[in-house]
Amino acid sequence: CVKILNSIRAINPNVKILFENVASMRNEVKKDIDALIGIEGECIGSEYFSAQDRKRYYWFNWEVPAHVSSDAPTTDSVLDPDGILMFSFSKSNRNKVGQPKIVEGRIKEKKKSNTLTTGIGCNGQSTMNKVITKNMKVRNLSVAECAKLQGMGRYSFDFISDADAFEAIGDAWQVDTVEWILSHGV
Repeated sequence: CVKILNSIRAINPNVKILFENVASMRNEVKKDIDALIGIEGECIGSEYFSAQDRKRYYWFNWEVPAHVSSDAPTTDSVLDPDGILMFSFSKSNRNKVGQPKIVEGRIKEKKKSNTLTTGIGCNGQSTMNKVITKNMKVRNLSVAECAKLQGMGRYSFDFISDADAFEAIGDAWQVDTVEWILSHGV
């Protein structure tokens, strides 16, 4: 990416760029990316723009105003008709060797989902989002719910398997957040 960026900058030094990476990366990695791109990455949480709490570093070369919470959607707005409540599970590694992992279930205070990942229901190994249904069952998030959390609710994923859809959605940018960033620079 840096080689391509530098080649483009040689032709157009004013090219606008947008690069993204997870906020959980090591500080050394973030500093390396800052130096390679020549821009300091800004941590922006998508909870300001969506029903998902997804923190990411974004590198861009234009000004954006401070992002403040407003009337961003909550998890209630993304549920399929059978869903009444979304909640998060966190698997803790605070256990001793040989003991089962501690599983903590909690409803996020601001009704935001955990960060989506690429597994079934866009669940990861350490955190999961689950839905309580009207008939009091617990299920994974559907492809449609994950797409809405990523700001892709207007798109259909009927042409690929659910597993491939979860992978694509979990790997994607959170559309509402990126749209907000781009709206100030393009």
